[in-house]
Amino acid sequence: MSFEGYEPFRVDAAGVEIIGKKGGDGPPLLLLHGYPQTHDM
Repeated sequence: MSFEGYEPFRVDAAGVEIIGKKGGDGPPLLLLHGYPQTHDM
């Protein structure tokens, strides 16, 4: 799956690594996938 125009990022939050992609315009929106899917689904 292509995510052109989005920048990957990693954040360490209290020992948990959060991996995502950021980009676009407008107010922030957080989308969470369900187990066991990934952001590619």
